[in-house]
Amino acid sequence: MQNHALCISKRFCSKLDSSGKSGKLVNRKGSKNINQKLDDKINNNHVYLVGYNETVCSSAITGDENITLQGIEKTFVDRYRKVFPLWAFLFIKVVEQSLRIFITIMKIPNLSGIVLQVPPSIPAIPIALLVSFIKGAHLIIDWHNYGHTLLIADKKENTQSSFIRRIYQQILVNSYKILEFSLGRLSHSAFCVSKAMQEDLAKRGIQATVVYDRPNDDFKPLDSISKRHSVLFKYFGCLENGICSDNSSLGNQCTQQNTLNRKAQEENKSRQRFREEKKYVRNNNRNEKRTEHGTLCDGSLTDVKDLTSVSLNKSVLDMYQICESINKHLTEQGKGSAKTSLISKSLVEEEFFYEIDSRILEEISSNFTGHDLKELLTRDDLFFDNDIFETSPVTDLGISCDQIYNKISLKIQLKKDRPAVLITSTSWTPDEDLDLLLEGLVEYDKLISKQSGNGNLSKKLPDIFLIITGKGPNKDLWLEKASKTEMKHVSIRTVFVEADDYPKLLACSDLGISMHYSSSGLDLPMKVVDMLGAGIPVISFSYPTVNELLKSEKLDLLFSNSQELCSRLATLLEGFNSSLEKEALPSPNLNKILKSNNSKRRETFYQEWNNSAVYHFDEMVI
Repeated sequence: MQNHALCISKRFCSKLDSSGKSGKLVNRKGSKNINQKLDDKINNNHVYLVGYNETVCSSAITGDENITLQGIEKTFVDRYRKVFPLWAFLFIKVVEQSLRIFITIMKIPNLSGIVLQVPPSIPAIPIALLVSFIKGAHLIIDWHNYGHTLLIADKKENTQSSFIRRIYQQILVNSYKILEFSLGRLSHSAFCVSKAMQEDLAKRGIQATVVYDRPNDDFKPLDSISKRHSVLFKYFGCLENGICSDNSSLGNQCTQQNTLNRKAQEENKSRQRFREEKKYVRNNNRNEKRTEHGTLCDGSLTDVKDLTSVSLNKSVLDMYQICESINKHLTEQGKGSAKTSLISKSLVEEEFFYEIDSRILEEISSNFTGHDLKELLTRDDLFFDNDIFETSPVTDLGISCDQIYNKISLKIQLKKDRPAVLITSTSWTPDEDLDLLLEGLVEYDKLISKQSGNGNLSKKLPDIFLIITGKGPNKDLWLEKASKTEMKHVSIRTVFVEADDYPKLLACSDLGISMHYSSSGLDLPMKVVDMLGAGIPVISFSYPTVNELLKSEKLDLLFSNSQELCSRLATLLEGFNSSLEKEALPSPNLNKILKSNNSKRRETFYQEWNNSAVYHFDEMVI
């Protein structure tokens, strides 16, 4: 539980979350000029983002000269969590947090307004009220959830607690709840994220304006398969069989060390198979081991890898000359707009031609370094079958040389019978039931195994490549559990991506999954908003308020248990790779959802802000 604050300096204040991106607060400061007098006033003010120093913010924030980041270090008492009794630890932590927040915000010059995102509400709300009183700054509380509902988020653990402990916890929750709402009524204005929360706050004497979370401009569909290839190869390319040597000295130069010689490729594959056999024997004696690519949990057949410490790969497509060529090609083909190219050949297959350039060849492989270009064109040992492969879990990059016209050809295409790429984002906390996700995947894996003899392509289910982004306290335990499930048709990768890559990674996926269940039953998951902005279909854990965000007339997109999750996956992925047409998503039902989402008019954040929120700042700005 961490909140942060954003400050308008005649100048404006509100808190960011620890992921470095906080929905409304960050979106607002990154907004475009809407040519309205009040909006112009706000854009002419300086913004201070006050938050915990845990991750790097996106470049849109760090590169904006009108935004100043004010970091708050973690409390000193955290390292002594096991030394103090719980009540003493919480008391000291609240006091220390209060002092840190108070001092940080008080240092902001010419403060005219504070927007405080909660939870947590304590000690943030009383400190913000105190600063607001001292400096005469208006305070807006942005309610994303209720802090008291998060105090005992793990209901399973709570039911196993002693009777006395449960009484103590209930007293703590009730005290927090009273403070949260009694102090919350003292703010000048309030925002909230759903109509259901607005109605609940009204019953508690707080009049709030609904300002729905909307994705910012970074969350949009990708307009070409070359971009999809670069992102997936960057994080997952070197883990594919037969592509890279396991030698750590070569691991960071995967792209440059690919070979053009077919025999060498076959030898690499043979060595890879031999290494895998040796690994399997060694792994019988231990459940987890370290590789240069990250932590590999090999307790059984399930392919589970934690890639948080992976050395990132650079695709040849990321070369400046090639990027420029691809962008020019897309513009000439009239596919520059992501919205018009969601279902297009550019997301399935692309081919480009270049005049041979030594810099490009050297980027592709060190074999080309220092050679005369004319000599290279006649080297069968280098251009044997004219193929070089850069592969991700989903895409292949083929590179060949035309010996007559002195041109190099790059062909990027989806793999045949590729796995479905699923993605979910989590902070690995109890308010997201990742165990339910694992149980659903196990049932799906069993369903595929039963179906293996069925030759009907229209009913065929694909393997799953699941990407889990984020970091948190329960990840290692979950990975260990996942590695022992013996799934043959599901691969799992956990990764913490760069802030600028997160929107792109979402757009690379075929389906998003939200495991968020609201502790209050009233908030809406920002991850679903981001996934919809990235242009991918989404399914979500079911609770009443989520219907404000996810609706489908023909397909059920919600689930409440592992059986329903398995059923939703089977329905949406049925017939994957069976379509005769080249479509962005090769499943008929996924395409139905995608087309339905595109047909709906979705407000941008800027429209939402100007329609619902901007008038609250009339008293804050010059």
